[in-house]
Amino acid sequence: MRNTRLATETQERLSGSKGVLVCEGVRIERAAEDIFDFWRDLPNLPRFMAYVDRIDLLGDGKSHWVIKGPAGVTLEWNAQIINEQRPRLLAWESIGTSDVVSAGSVKFTPLGVDATDVEVRLQYDPPAGKIGAALAAIVGAAPSKVLRDDLHRLKQLLESDGWRAGVDTAEMWLNGRGAV
Repeated sequence: MRNTRLATETQERLSGSKGVLVCEGVRIERAAEDIFDFWRDLPNLPRFMAYVDRIDLLGDGKSHWVIKGPAGVTLEWNAQIINEQRPRLLAWESIGTSDVVSAGSVKFTPLGVDATDVEVRLQYDPPAGKIGAALAAIVGAAPSKVLRDDLHRLKQLLESDGWRAGVDTAEMWLNGRGAV
Protein backbone atom coordinates (compact mmCIF):
# COMPACT_ATOMS: atom_id res chain seq x y z
CA MET A 1 0.00 0.00 0.00
CA ARG A 2 1.25 3.48 -0.83
CA ASN A 3 1.90 5.98 1.92
CA THR A 4 -0.66 8.69 1.08
CA ARG A 5 1.25 11.49 2.82
CA LEU A 6 4.43 10.72 0.87
CA ALA A 7 2.50 10.32 -2.37
CA THR A 8 0.95 13.75 -1.76
CA GLU A 9 4.42 15.30 -1.21
CA THR A 10 5.62 13.83 -4.52
CA GLN A 11 2.49 15.09 -6.30
CA GLU A 12 2.91 18.58 -4.81
CA ARG A 13 6.57 18.84 -5.89
CA LEU A 14 5.78 17.64 -9.41
CA SER A 15 2.33 19.13 -10.02
CA GLY A 16 1.51 21.55 -12.81
CA SER A 17 4.61 23.01 -14.42
CA LYS A 18 6.85 22.04 -11.50
CA GLY A 19 9.72 19.69 -12.07
CA VAL A 20 11.23 18.53 -15.35
CA LEU A 21 9.24 16.30 -17.71
CA VAL A 22 11.09 14.01 -20.12
CA CYS A 23 9.47 11.61 -22.60
CA GLU A 24 11.42 9.38 -24.99
CA GLY A 25 10.79 6.15 -26.81
CA VAL A 26 12.51 3.47 -28.85
CA ARG A 27 11.51 0.44 -30.92
CA ILE A 28 13.25 -2.74 -29.79
CA GLU A 29 13.22 -5.96 -31.81
CA ARG A 30 12.34 -8.22 -28.88
CA ALA A 31 9.12 -9.46 -27.29
CA ALA A 32 7.42 -7.11 -24.80
CA GLU A 33 7.59 -9.81 -22.08
CA ASP A 34 11.38 -10.04 -22.39
CA ILE A 35 11.85 -6.27 -22.22
CA PHE A 36 9.41 -5.86 -19.33
CA ASP A 37 11.08 -8.64 -17.32
CA PHE A 38 14.55 -7.19 -17.97
CA TRP A 39 13.44 -3.69 -16.88
CA ARG A 40 11.47 -5.00 -13.89
CA ASP A 41 14.67 -6.61 -12.57
CA LEU A 42 15.78 -3.13 -11.44
CA PRO A 43 19.48 -3.99 -10.80
CA ASN A 44 19.71 -4.43 -14.62
CA LEU A 45 19.13 -0.72 -15.20
CA PRO A 46 22.74 0.40 -14.51
CA ARG A 47 23.75 -1.84 -17.43
CA PHE A 48 22.40 0.77 -19.85
CA MET A 49 21.64 3.91 -17.83
CA ALA A 50 24.73 6.11 -17.91
CA TYR A 51 24.27 7.88 -14.58
CA VAL A 52 22.74 5.10 -12.48
CA ASP A 53 25.43 3.67 -10.20
CA ARG A 54 23.31 1.03 -8.48
CA ILE A 55 19.80 0.07 -7.44
CA ASP A 56 19.27 -1.87 -4.22
CA LEU A 57 16.04 -3.82 -3.80
CA LEU A 58 14.28 -3.15 -0.49
CA GLY A 59 11.30 -5.50 -0.91
CA ASP A 60 7.59 -4.88 -1.50
CA GLY A 61 8.27 -3.04 -4.76
CA LYS A 62 10.61 -0.56 -3.06
CA SER A 63 14.16 0.22 -4.15
CA HIS A 64 17.07 2.51 -3.28
CA TRP A 65 18.66 4.39 -6.20
CA VAL A 66 22.18 5.84 -6.32
CA ILE A 67 23.18 7.97 -9.30
CA LYS A 68 26.15 10.07 -10.28
CA GLY A 69 24.84 13.48 -11.15
CA PRO A 70 26.53 16.31 -13.01
CA ALA A 71 30.00 17.23 -11.72
CA GLY A 72 30.30 13.85 -9.97
CA VAL A 73 27.68 14.63 -7.31
CA THR A 74 26.08 11.49 -5.85
CA LEU A 75 22.30 11.61 -5.45
CA GLU A 76 20.14 9.02 -3.65
CA TRP A 77 16.47 8.31 -3.16
CA ASN A 78 13.97 5.54 -2.52
CA ALA A 79 11.24 4.66 -4.97
CA GLN A 80 8.21 2.42 -4.99
CA ILE A 81 6.47 0.71 -7.88
CA ILE A 82 2.90 1.99 -7.86
CA ASN A 83 1.51 0.28 -10.97
CA GLU A 84 2.65 -2.97 -12.54
CA GLN A 85 0.80 -4.52 -15.46
CA ARG A 86 3.07 -7.17 -16.98
CA PRO A 87 4.08 -6.89 -19.83
CA ARG A 88 2.56 -3.48 -20.64
CA LEU A 89 3.28 -0.94 -17.89
CA LEU A 90 5.56 -0.22 -14.95
CA ALA A 91 5.12 3.01 -12.94
CA TRP A 92 6.92 4.37 -9.88
CA GLU A 93 7.31 7.36 -7.61
CA SER A 94 9.92 8.42 -5.11
CA ILE A 95 9.11 7.98 -1.43
CA GLY A 96 10.47 9.45 1.76
CA THR A 97 13.06 12.19 2.05
CA SER A 98 15.31 12.18 -0.97
CA ASP A 99 17.77 14.14 -3.08
CA VAL A 100 15.50 13.79 -6.11
CA VAL A 101 11.71 13.62 -6.20
CA SER A 102 10.51 11.66 -9.21
CA ALA A 103 7.62 9.78 -10.73
CA GLY A 104 7.35 8.03 -14.04
CA SER A 105 6.33 5.09 -16.13
CA VAL A 106 7.57 2.77 -18.83
CA LYS A 107 5.03 1.59 -21.37
CA PHE A 108 5.75 -1.52 -23.45
CA THR A 109 3.60 -1.71 -26.60
CA PRO A 110 3.91 -4.95 -28.60
CA LEU A 111 4.32 -4.45 -32.35
CA GLY A 112 4.00 -8.10 -33.22
CA VAL A 113 5.73 -11.17 -31.83
CA ASP A 114 9.28 -9.81 -31.64
CA ALA A 115 9.05 -6.03 -31.68
CA THR A 116 8.06 -3.57 -28.96
CA ASP A 117 7.77 0.19 -28.58
CA VAL A 118 9.24 1.25 -25.23
CA GLU A 119 8.13 4.68 -24.02
CA VAL A 120 9.53 6.28 -20.87
CA ARG A 121 7.77 9.20 -19.24
CA LEU A 122 9.69 10.71 -16.32
CA GLN A 123 9.02 13.77 -14.23
CA TYR A 124 11.46 14.81 -11.56
CA ASP A 125 12.47 17.71 -9.36
CA PRO A 126 16.28 17.84 -9.44
CA PRO A 127 18.40 19.55 -6.79
CA ALA A 128 18.18 23.30 -7.47
CA GLY A 129 14.98 22.65 -9.44
CA LYS A 130 14.69 23.72 -13.06
CA ILE A 131 17.76 25.95 -12.69
CA GLY A 132 19.80 22.86 -11.77
CA ALA A 133 18.40 21.01 -14.79
CA ALA A 134 19.26 23.95 -17.05
CA LEU A 135 22.82 24.04 -15.71
CA ALA A 136 23.15 20.29 -16.27
CA ALA A 137 21.99 20.78 -19.88
CA ILE A 138 24.62 23.46 -20.40
CA VAL A 139 27.38 21.00 -19.40
CA GLY A 140 25.98 18.40 -21.79
CA ALA A 141 23.67 16.38 -19.55
CA ALA A 142 20.33 17.46 -21.05
CA PRO A 143 17.74 15.05 -19.56
CA SER A 144 16.10 14.20 -22.90
CA LYS A 145 19.46 13.42 -24.51
CA VAL A 146 20.56 11.29 -21.56
CA LEU A 147 17.30 9.31 -21.66
CA ARG A 148 17.45 8.95 -25.46
CA ASP A 149 21.05 7.65 -25.23
CA ASP A 150 20.07 5.27 -22.40
CA LEU A 151 17.22 3.86 -24.49
CA HIS A 152 19.55 3.44 -27.48
CA ARG A 153 21.91 1.40 -25.26
CA LEU A 154 18.93 -0.66 -24.02
CA LYS A 155 18.01 -1.39 -27.64
CA GLN A 156 21.61 -2.35 -28.44
CA LEU A 157 21.76 -4.56 -25.35
CA LEU A 158 18.47 -6.39 -25.84
CA GLU A 159 18.92 -6.91 -29.55
CA SER A 160 22.38 -8.47 -29.01
CA ASP A 161 22.98 -12.20 -28.74
CA GLY A 162 24.48 -12.20 -25.25
CA TRP A 163 22.07 -9.91 -23.38
CA ARG A 164 21.21 -12.52 -20.73
CA ALA A 165 24.88 -13.23 -19.97
CA GLY A 166 25.47 -10.02 -18.03
CA VAL A 167 28.25 -8.60 -20.24
CA ASP A 168 27.30 -6.75 -23.36
CA THR A 169 28.38 -4.00 -25.72
CA ALA A 170 26.20 -1.37 -24.03
CA GLU A 171 27.74 -2.12 -20.64
CA MET A 172 31.25 -2.20 -22.13
CA TRP A 173 30.57 1.25 -23.62
CA LEU A 174 29.56 2.56 -20.20
CA ASN A 175 32.64 1.03 -18.57
CA GLY A 176 34.89 2.44 -21.29
CA ARG A 177 33.77 6.00 -20.72
CA GLY A 178 33.85 5.66 -16.93
CA ALA A 179 30.13 6.28 -16.43
CA VAL A 180 29.36 3.14 -14.47
